[in-house]
Amino acid sequence: MASFEDMDFKLPGGESTAEAANRGIEVINELLDTSANNIVIVTHGNLLSLIIRNFKKEFGFNEWKEMKNPDVFELIIENDKFSIDRIWK
Repeated sequence: MASFEDMDFKLPGGESTAEAANRGIEVINELLDTSANNIVIVTHGNLLSLIIRNFKKEFGFNEWKEMKNPDVFELIIENDKFSIDRIWK
C-alpha cells in the first residue's frame, strides 16, 4: 500500500513506483511512434495498475486489489485523447 501512497517509495534493491510507471509509459510511447494500429501489451498486475494510474489518477490501491488474474484493459489513444476501460468480465 505504501507504493500507492508514495511514488518514490522503494524497497532496498528495487525500483520506486515512479520509476516502474515511467518504464511502462516509455514502452507505450515507443509503440505509439510505430506504424502499428493495434498493439497488445502483456505485463503483471502491479505494473499494469501503474500504467492505468497514469491515465486514470483515481486508480489506486483499492482498484488494484479488485483486479482479477488475468485481467484485460483496453487503452485507446487518438489525437492526444485517451480512454481506458476494463474489458475482462
